[in-house]
Amino acid sequence: MQERVDKRAAPFPCDRRFWAATLALACMHATTFIMNIVVFPAFDAMFTYARDLSVLASVLGLLILGLRAAYRPAALRAQRTQNLALAALLASAVCLPPALAFHCAPLLVVAACGHALVRAWMNVCCAICALELTSSQMSRSILLSYIVAPFVALAAWLMPAATGLVLFSVLPAVAVRLTWGVAGPFLAEAEGHEAPADFSATQPSTFLSFGSQVFGVFFLMRVAFGYALRIDTAPFADAAFLIPAVGMYAWVMRHAGRPFPAALLTRASVLFVVAGYYLAGVTGGSLRAVSIPLFYMGSALFDIVVWAVLLAAGQRNRSAAVATFSWGYAVRSAGSVTGAALGAWVAAAHVPHVDVAVSGLLLMVVLGYVFLRLRAFSFAEAIAGIEPLQPLGEAQVPAASPGPTFEERCEALAVECGLPPREREVFEMLARGRNREFIQERLVVSRNTVKAHVKHVYAKLGIHSHQELIDRVENYDRRA
Repeated sequence: MQERVDKRAAPFPCDRRFWAATLALACMHATTFIMNIVVFPAFDAMFTYARDLSVLASVLGLLILGLRAAYRPAALRAQRTQNLALAALLASAVCLPPALAFHCAPLLVVAACGHALVRAWMNVCCAICALELTSSQMSRSILLSYIVAPFVALAAWLMPAATGLVLFSVLPAVAVRLTWGVAGPFLAEAEGHEAPADFSATQPSTFLSFGSQVFGVFFLMRVAFGYALRIDTAPFADAAFLIPAVGMYAWVMRHAGRPFPAALLTRASVLFVVAGYYLAGVTGGSLRAVSIPLFYMGSALFDIVVWAVLLAAGQRNRSAAVATFSWGYAVRSAGSVTGAALGAWVAAAHVPHVDVAVSGLLLMVVLGYVFLRLRAFSFAEAIAGIEPLQPLGEAQVPAASPGPTFEERCEALAVECGLPPREREVFEMLARGRNREFIQERLVVSRNTVKAHVKHVYAKLGIHSHQELIDRVENYDRRA
């Protein structure tokens, strides 16, 4: 116990895994900064939609990865995917310079999309690497990466464009080198696990569903950042990331061991975003230029929340971590590209005061969401609601109450809760510790049918997990 406290108290842990995760995250953040400062402006001069197509490619890549991890983890093929990512990175590095030099839009799109897919893959690998840290180390790793990366962004404003393009290709390769030693074995192990979508049928609380409000918040808040990138630019605005990152690092060091204040950071992020929309749409002159750093600070705060929340969810259930990471980053990127598309339309509309109208509308949407939905939502509660996976199989059939006694308990509970015949069959198999695959094969029905039956059984028994159902059966005759 003392050793754990000492690790939390150390401002910079002497842990190779900590520094590998931190530097890998910093490389990926810095790549994003260089992309926005050096690469995307070069795209705009030739084919502005290349940037949006590249982000869409990353969204699609993450969605495919997330669906595979959730439904068919055996299809992840981690080593093959890693080799394809390295090949795509090399191809992008080779194709991008001539595409820009010769103004070849198709080649530019191919290079941009290839690099976007690599970044998507590396974000997941970086998250897996950070997952191996303690909670305290994880918080500091995220924050330190956001402190280091803005210095690269500052340099990007001053360096030649050619240097920026080189770093754009080199930094993801560095992240590959730093993360694969941890991410490779983790992904290889995940390939042999039961699909999260399968065990979520009998243990739904173990899996952060793709329809969770967590992901809705991710999308809405990232729309603001995408919009800011398109409506205006401000040199060195990326350095605004330093302010919240340094402030949060100081907070974490002062309050070591306390839960990460995701809710507080979200509210602060909303304040910055609201102020940015107000200054972007309502005011003019020098005050309008202030809106961009405000957007960046709001984005930095919420990016920290995104990483912290996804990693916390991954810690609660490592078997579903890859699916959770992939879906979370896909939704986040989808928000960015949606905001960017809206900003591009505003910039090209040439309609008087259209920017004021759109900024006002977005401001109203953000505030409406905060007051109507976010007040009753808590990231901490959403994460706490994820129950660690309890692998239940045939070897874990309850030893107590064999034979008729066990059947009598199931029958009594089924009658008490009004379960129809088919749901009684599902209920008894669940009570014996059977998993979704067993039930599906025994009843010769589809996965969705099993999930529907399980959902109805849980609702009628007033429970939320497989373990609760087993406990209910085992303790039934002890109730007063």
